[in-house]
Amino acid sequence: MSYKHFGNGPSSRSAQVVVNQCVHILYALRCVFLIHCLDRIHDSQVQEPQRLSLLFLNSQQGSNFAAIQDIKRPAKKCIPEHHGQRVQWKNIEHTCLEVFTGSDGLGRVVVSHAIIRSIFDQLLTDIQRLMQEIGVPTLGDPEFDKLLDGLQCTTPAQGMATFNRRMWPSEFVGQHNASEGFKRNFISKASAIYRLAMAAIHVSGGASPRGTEEAVTRLLNSQTEAMRNVLIMCGTIGVQNG
Repeated sequence: MSYKHFGNGPSSRSAQVVVNQCVHILYALRCVFLIHCLDRIHDSQVQEPQRLSLLFLNSQQGSNFAAIQDIKRPAKKCIPEHHGQRVQWKNIEHTCLEVFTGSDGLGRVVVSHAIIRSIFDQLLTDIQRLMQEIGVPTLGDPEFDKLLDGLQCTTPAQGMATFNRRMWPSEFVGQHNASEGFKRNFISKASAIYRLAMAAIHVSGGASPRGTEEAVTRLLNSQTEAMRNVLIMCGTIGVQNG
């Protein structure tokens, strides 16, 4: 629809936007599949999730999922790879960089550890503020240090909250379930938190190596849809080149 009716403006038919839209639809289909398996399939039907996955989420089978993949993959190949060098040191101490920006690389943006750290801290501050505004409880440092991961879990639907015996999500939903105004406000702020979290991940770790996440991250964090050249790795500025 966006491609046909220019829902994203002049860039609606660019390869980047097509890939981004396909990625969103594919993840929506995966989420629907998970919800169906958790809510509709009885625990005794242990083979049913695998059967449904092979039937509906298999790129080798004719399905809506495969059709969207067939749109996304050629569009992804149309996104030009960045092979130019657009970074140079600004001082002899090698503590500050200049990044060439813009379609012709004529713009200059100064990058340093201090600047990136300040941006990252502000992103976290904004995320915390939004969570406080909608009343979502946050973890303190002592509680965070005690969190257990669920990689060894074998019980279905055993996510972060249930694995760590944090039952506040159900209480939180119960308190606000009847308020339509709260729901609209919650969705709006949750969307903002998502974008800020993606930006924080991108600033601290660079673009994801997988094309799907990279497509979303590039669109959210770049007006020019260009690849990033600078990232922070283990406290050191890393330059992506070659």
